[in-house]
Amino acid sequence: MVTTFSAYCERKFEVQPVEVKYCDGKSYVYPDLSVYNMEVPLSYITDSIGVSLDAQEVTSLLNQMQLQAKQSGSGENCSINVLVPPTRSDVLHACDVMEDVAIAYGYNNIPKRKPSSLKPLPLNQLTDLIRHEIAMNGFTEVVTWILCSKRENFEMLNRKDDKSTAVIIGNPRSSDFEVCMLYSCVLNSIGKVARDLRMMIRGCQTGGWL
Repeated sequence: MVTTFSAYCERKFEVQPVEVKYCDGKSYVYPDLSVYNMEVPLSYITDSIGVSLDAQEVTSLLNQMQLQAKQSGSGENCSINVLVPPTRSDVLHACDVMEDVAIAYGYNNIPKRKPSSLKPLPLNQLTDLIRHEIAMNGFTEVVTWILCSKRENFEMLNRKDDKSTAVIIGNPRSSDFEVCMLYSCVLNSIGKVARDLRMMIRGCQTGGWL
């Protein structure tokens, strides 16, 4: 933002630095317009985009995107050394450099290919089959949290905590999400609905998380 608006200053492209002193004794000069260095493996760039490019092609594409780049190393250890100017504050990670290469190369020039992860996980596939069979028998699926409070899991079910049965969260965000348990969550939901409907409920919940 500073580099953009500096073009409209009375003295173009000139800004006044400010030193900010903190109570702990540290001080920093703002804005920080220094050029920083970033090292990105060539294999990361080419594998992520899905095209075969050599180091010279990658550096040429990055130069088109206002990033000064040069080759570092060779072979499997080949990487691209990128100097990120203050005008490119959007470049924060190696993925940003890879994205710039893809943009300069042209998304339409990247050959289309099917992702390698189209097959569902065996556990999810089994869960879907079980869910379908239960629904065909007249049960309504209940989708709840997989976390509940200790009170809902033990005291309200007249059970004692033996410290080994339930998976207890070490640092819960609230008292409502302390223990991993589908059973208690389903009973809690059915109990709230049953008070209003006053009729028989056939509910179920399937899950492969626990």
